[in-house]
Amino acid sequence: MSYAALPKPRGAMRSPLLMLAGLLSLLACQPITSTTQIAVVDFFFFPGVDTITAGKNDSATIVFQWDSLSSGHNITWDSAPGPLPPDATTMTAGTYTVYLTPGTYGYHCSIHYDSFGMAGVIVILPNAGMSSSIAVASSSSPSRGRAASGRRVIVLKPRPHPNDPLTAPGPAAS
Repeated sequence: MSYAALPKPRGAMRSPLLMLAGLLSLLACQPITSTTQIAVVDFFFFPGVDTITAGKNDSATIVFQWDSLSSGHNITWDSAPGPLPPDATTMTAGTYTVYLTPGTYGYHCSIHYDSFGMAGVIVILPNAGMSSSIAVASSSSPSRGRAASGRRVIVLKPRPHPNDPLTAPGPAAS
């Protein structure tokens, strides 16, 4: 019997290679960074608490979008797992984009926090394929203090605001 007479296993070899190529293309489709948008409207951030999973480079893109009719607001960072991101200056329209790594970030509008409780929290969860450790701050009650950097530290629990659908009081029970 001659080996030249045996059929070549082309179909059998091609199938596992196609499956491997398909798996690799699925992994490549995972976004490099995850993105979320936070609206800056009236006297609150929406959503006030946002949780997002990091992309495959273990970071997330956060875009703050000012409502075209908003009064002036800024973003002042209060807490982060590492160095604080740069603050956003007072704006009435436009966007502010920041790139964050896994952890819990607290921020507020320094103009309207004391009078309206305009504050928010972003939790970036690590990508399942990455090995990160994050510390999640407790938000059971607001507390204030000073960080080692001398900046004000606030563990934030956004106050209810009548125009915020997530924190507005519900209808009274009868």
